[in-house]
Order: sequence, then C-alpha cells, then structure tokens
Amino acid sequence: MSAANNKALGTWFSLAAGALGLAALVLYLVWAPGHNALDPVIPWTLAAGILLEGILYFRDISFLGVAATACFSTAFFILLSRSVGTFVDAMQGIVMFGDASQLGIILTLCALMFLSILLSILSCFVKRRK
Repeated sequence: MSAANNKALGTWFSLAAGALGLAALVLYLVWAPGHNALDPVIPWTLAAGILLEGILYFRDISFLGVAATACFSTAFFILLSRSVGTFVDAMQGIVMFGDASQLGIILTLCALMFLSILLSILSCFVKRRK
C-alpha cells in the first residue's frame, strides 16, 4: 500500500497550501529585490509555512496546521502593511508613497498567500488520514 493511498482530503488541502505558498515565495523572491521591497520576514515565514505543510504530509500533528496558517498569515499581513502606499497611490492616481505600477504583482502575491491561508485553514478541519 503506497503512502498516498491512506491520505484523505485534508492532506491534499495541506499540500495545495504548501504549493501555493511555494509559488508565492518564488514570485516574491524574484520580484522584491528588484523593487527595493525585500522584507526578510516574508520569505522566512513563507518557507516555515511550506515546511510545516510538508511535515503534515508525513506526520499528522494537528497543531502544525495552525502554525502553518499563522506563518502564511504573517507573511500576508506584512506584505499588505508594506504595500499600503502602493494601494493609496493607485486609488488616488498619484505617485507619492508607493509605485502604483506594481499593484498587479502585489495583488497576485496577496491572492497566492490568501489561498494558501484558506487551504491551510480548511486542512485543519477535515480528516488527513483515511
């Protein structure tokens, strides 16, 4: 019997959360250094969330799901708080506090992180093992 045969929906939600977190991490590390927006807390918390979700594939330790959600949430809210100037500039149509041209990539990062948070939360409430 393979290891994947005894996995239930919660494990797959957890893996999807980790995959989306990995996509957000890669995108952030490609984008942020070139735009003077690199905050070291964001990649570390995303990496910790990905690692915890990976551990959940092999071991069913319930509090790790909550910890992974906290890691993804921390990265999400730090990114939002650091991007307030960009949102203000985009809404006002001016260039003063941020770079409105970066709004698309910031929203993409926020969407990836939000979906990883959502899937991580869902994985805490459904079975991980059959």
